[in-house]
Amino acid sequence: MRIALYQEFGEGCRRLTHDLLPVDSGWELMETRHVGADVDSLADEDADIIRSAEVVIATPLSPLPDAIYDPDGRVRLIQLLSAGYDTVDLDRCRAAGQLLATNGGANAVAVAEHTILLMLSVLRRLPVIDSDTRSGRWTAAKTPEWEPHELEGRTVGLVGFGQIGRQVAQRLLPFGVELQYYDVVQAPTEVTESLQIRYVSWPELLETSDIVSLHVPLMESTRGLIGAAEIAQMKPDAIVINTARGGVIDEDALVDALQRDHLGGAGLDAFVEEPFPAGQALAALDSVVLTPHFAGPTYESWTKRIRFAYENVARVERNERPESVVHELADLPLRAAR
Repeated sequence: MRIALYQEFGEGCRRLTHDLLPVDSGWELMETRHVGADVDSLADEDADIIRSAEVVIATPLSPLPDAIYDPDGRVRLIQLLSAGYDTVDLDRCRAAGQLLATNGGANAVAVAEHTILLMLSVLRRLPVIDSDTRSGRWTAAKTPEWEPHELEGRTVGLVGFGQIGRQVAQRLLPFGVELQYYDVVQAPTEVTESLQIRYVSWPELLETSDIVSLHVPLMESTRGLIGAAEIAQMKPDAIVINTARGGVIDEDALVDALQRDHLGGAGLDAFVEEPFPAGQALAALDSVVLTPHFAGPTYESWTKRIRFAYENVARVERNERPESVVHELADLPLRAAR
């Protein structure tokens, strides 16, 4: 079994893929140089490596190169180390008969923890009071304009209730919050009862949540999901949390609402443009906490992601269907080896 590694998360990820390669598997792990958004600059030798592999393990922060989708290549599975796949060309996957699998929720705990970190950081104005304390401004956080707040007693609305949303709900229970969610697919009753969460309509979630936390993939139906009209329906002191993808929020509408004090704050880990450019209006707002798309990549989550990827490689080697195939390609069979 030949595996091509096409990743952009650096030396730590590269080292783990080698360290966790199953002993005595007989698999050949071949590295290629990631070219970022400049996919046309992929070296010929790297393109040949990719075409010769049955599985490509990839990180899709940037579009994937043409060699991965080559219908004359041997690639049967594109195994992502991420949960998101908005930069992957699903039509080309289908045309080439390739399955696309995400990380199986391997980063769900990391993202859930970071989500709650952002909630608490916004409520307590953590960046501001940290900066003030470092500067010797001891009482700045105690003035009326920087009044800190508690999470207990608030209504948290989760938008998207998949693996990450459920991990967030589980971790919020001890905080004494009211939990509600909206998703296009309602969760089983046993799940909602165990997590003490109720399903509500989209308008009701917007109107009644003190915190709106986003956990949806970026696709046409979710692009701009939170825009001016949706923000207008929210409570004037509501907080928006985004650990999903930047495109699900209209950033201009968000900035406008925050500048008008229509929202209480925002905690953002994903942005329309990444890396986040210096000088953006969001960065000038003290009611906003920003992190650099960093919710998922913990050391522990990388171990889980890579192990899951190798479990799917083993399934492909046995000609079994891999797990966590994206729903858009659910009808596609695992193609035969070449």
